[in-house]
Amino acid sequence: MRQFNLPDLGEGLEEAEIVAWHVNQGDHVVADQPLVSVETDKAVVEVPSPWSGRIARLFGTKGDLVKVGAPLAEFAEDAGQDTGTVVGEIERAEALPDETKAAPDLTQPRALQVLPAIRALARKLDVDLNLVQATGAGGMVTRADVERAAKSLTDAGPA
Repeated sequence: MRQFNLPDLGEGLEEAEIVAWHVNQGDHVVADQPLVSVETDKAVVEVPSPWSGRIARLFGTKGDLVKVGAPLAEFAEDAGQDTGTVVGEIERAEALPDETKAAPDLTQPRALQVLPAIRALARKLDVDLNLVQATGAGGMVTRADVERAAKSLTDAGPA
């Protein structure tokens, strides 16, 4: 059995309330598929599956408070335990040649470091990640970066 724990949702949050499960025990899920929606002090967040597999057990029901690091779901396949700190893998695009770093060419893809949950948020908000200014450590695109870009697009109105 492989256990998936509530990841650190950022900004010092210690717990989240389960709003809705998007899967049931026995369901087969794929990586990045939404498992559960949780509400923090700041927002409702969809927590995606970190890997593919069959759900053997769900921990908690709607309205339950779950501490960061506490189990959310148990997968039937594969042994091991989740560290509970990062959802998914950080994807890194190829580095750009040095001559393009001085003046970014928006027609070329940039090297991005984005967690799958943030990519999903960008898709949901219809934000092109190549246009987002990353403010996270090491050039990581954060939730706040995507939300700021979405707000800028909304404020600007249609083209």
